[in-house]
Amino acid sequence: MQLPLVMVDHMDSVIQCDGVFMDNYFMMRKLMALLISKGYRRFQFVGKISYAFSFEERWRAFQDSLAEYGIAHNQLPQLMASDNLNEYEGVMSVPQDQLPQIFVCANDCVALSVYDALNERGIKMPAECGLTGFDNTEYAEELVPQLTSVYVPKGAMGARAVDCLLHRIKNRDDYYEKTLLLGDVVIRHSTI
Repeated sequence: MQLPLVMVDHMDSVIQCDGVFMDNYFMMRKLMALLISKGYRRFQFVGKISYAFSFEERWRAFQDSLAEYGIAHNQLPQLMASDNLNEYEGVMSVPQDQLPQIFVCANDCVALSVYDALNERGIKMPAECGLTGFDNTEYAEELVPQLTSVYVPKGAMGARAVDCLLHRIKNRDDYYEKTLLLGDVVIRHSTI
């Protein structure tokens, strides 16, 4: 239909258009640097990487952070959440002696599943195991202890998308743009 289009926090390789995104890679690197500065050394990422491009970016930043700081990493495959295994079951299957110091989750929804599994196992957060999410949804503040997460500025993303759309309407032949926004790491009681 040749209508101007701007995607917000989503990519589709078939559709060429402007996009507004959270800088997932940078914000995960920032979160990891803060966690490492707090003394965490045994990490596990939780989330199905192929679920979304944002999960893949967060995973790459997680790995790159560990490599930069020389921290060994042995990802447990059951925590990558294959189609027939959810995060809750994956965490329940981790032997006690293989629990990390902290679970770094692909988003807050995944973190909620991990939170439930840790609670069921009687594991105290953050004393025995830390937990983080990403997106800073309403779950983050409702949990006890409250969840450390990364705030995604959804309002600013929407406003920027409108700006991009208005620009595209006036400049239909310009090259497409990908706009990245930063958020904030929100440290709460699920980490020490």
